[in-house]
Amino acid sequence: MPLTTDKAWAGLIKSVKANNPGWGAKRIAREVQAEGERRGLSNPPHERTVGRILRREWDPLATEQQAQYRSFYWPESLERGDLPWEASFHCLELLSTQYHLLKKVGSPDHPSRWQSYARPSIRLCRCFWRISMAAPDLELGWRHDLAKKLALWEAAGDRPEDFCRGIEGYFIFAPWRSPKSKQKYDKAIAEKSIPTTDQIPKASPETRRAYLEELVGPHADRIGFRGGH
Repeated sequence: MPLTTDKAWAGLIKSVKANNPGWGAKRIAREVQAEGERRGLSNPPHERTVGRILRREWDPLATEQQAQYRSFYWPESLERGDLPWEASFHCLELLSTQYHLLKKVGSPDHPSRWQSYARPSIRLCRCFWRISMAAPDLELGWRHDLAKKLALWEAAGDRPEDFCRGIEGYFIFAPWRSPKSKQKYDKAIAEKSIPTTDQIPKASPETRRAYLEELVGPHADRIGFRGGH
């Protein structure tokens, strides 16, 4: 199987493993294939590929890093310590954006369960909480967008300083609050006093979609980034 295909499925494999820690490669491969069919994805990884990804990319992760791939549930995620209780409000706010995707599904392995892969990951919830604490009056969609970008950079493992300065400048000027604030922000961008927040990790379309699938669940391709911050 090509390396690019491995990368495209790796996020989903890790999410399945994080939410079902007792499962082995064979059972994860079945679940990944079924979830891929529900999402309209092709060329699912075989059991050997799943096992290799688990050995090389999952097993070396620290426990707290593995927890980032779990799906958010209230109150279980907070009781387990994946997130602090004070993050509850904003995590539930984020969950509300995808609530229409949640449904009870049945399978041989799960006779009755609430679909976990339509839920935001712990990583995305943590990023959304941080963004919301910095800009609580920013519209929900924009906070969601910035959180996705922040989570993408964390997942890629190489967050550039320009991206941090871009978000910092966006919060400082708060262009959403008034036309005057937006004018000042646009001027700062034009003068290159601060960078934009438009940077996202360079990756192939399938790898970027895999990151999105991991972060925001199925139909990630329908939830595009907003430009022009």
